Amino acid sequence: PALFLVMPFSAPLTATTTYPWKNQNFSDFYNGQLQNVEISSLGYLHSIQALEEFILEKTDTIMTSVKVGDWLYLGTAGSAGITKFHLNKRTFEKIKSFDDAAVTSIVRVGDSLYAATVPSGKIYKVNLENDRVTEWVTLSDPYIWELAATGDRELLAATGPHGKLFSIDIQSKKSTLKYDTEDENITALAYDQKEETTYLGTSVSGLLIRLDKKGKAFILNDFAEREVKDILLRDGKIYCATNEFFMTLKEEEMFMMLNKEMEKRPETEGANSEGNAEGIGDAGQAQNPALQPPRTRYSFSLYVVGLEGQIEKIFLSTDEYVNRVAVDHAGLIYLTTSPKGRIYKVDAEKREFFTHRDFNVYGATHV
Repeated sequence: PALFLVMPFSAPLTATTTYPWKNQNFSDFYNGQLQNVEISSLGYLHSIQALEEFILEKTDTIMTSVKVGDWLYLGTAGSAGITKFHLNKRTFEKIKSFDDAAVTSIVRVGDSLYAATVPSGKIYKVNLENDRVTEWVTLSDPYIWELAATGDRELLAATGPHGKLFSIDIQSKKSTLKYDTEDENITALAYDQKEETTYLGTSVSGLLIRLDKKGKAFILNDFAEREVKDILLRDGKIYCATNEFFMTLKEEEMFMMLNKEMEKRPETEGANSEGNAEGIGDAGQAQNPALQPPRTRYSFSLYVVGLEGQIEKIFLSTDEYVNRVAVDHAGLIYLTTSPKGRIYKVDAEKREFFTHRDFNVYGATHV
């Protein structure tokens, strides 16, 4: 049966009015395409401020950021580098470009920033007095997914593809292996300054691990999903965003299909002696649809975990995956997603969620 919701909607500069919105099922409600509103799981629409857009570079994807005074320092992928954005003047300044794929994490310690890159496994230091960038440390694992400062003397680095946590002495720059998860990647890292406790989230086993101040490890949960993407510590609770990825065809079936199709392709002018043809994929050349990989499907969940390991799933979404989790001063949680390019807002206490922003882009990567 059809579900009818009558929701108060307060549009800017207009009187408060009620609007009927017909939903055939929950999916209609959940995927509603509405502009400048928050869509609540309790059936309310809330007007929100108009979106203000600032263009960085068309080739850049913002992966991480840190606020320093009136500046927001941005770590980017695509053209990997560090750019800063003035919050009042609305201007960008390029600080440094790297011969790398992405800047994945930036943290501040004192008068310096530390920026991690993949796949070189390098950490760069930015002097905030003059924005001078120097190569600081290179780790043995090439993927540095997250950095966290435990104070002014130690930096933690979560890495892959061997799932290791490194401790780096800021003064001596000496790096030591602090913990080996025996998983492929540590994709989430959070440090509790008060308890001197470290929390790790892994991929591809989906583990949530706690390290006490003596370095003893406890597995708090083995999630059904493959990846713990982000960890947020708030009011004695641990919020974990997890991702699940699966394909419509098994990987081996996909590769068999691709190989068969490639064997059917005729020789192309310009092919070299090893059979690699020039111009494949150029504009104007027909593409065999069978060569396109099958669609990858996704889902993500948000869990709240007690310090003793009790767990509750408070949010689930299908056909998208989460990139980042943040919290505001009121304790509301924000999640950015791809490929739908949304920002969700979650009131964990009320177990209520909103579609806060629905962008016309592939992904919302950072908040």
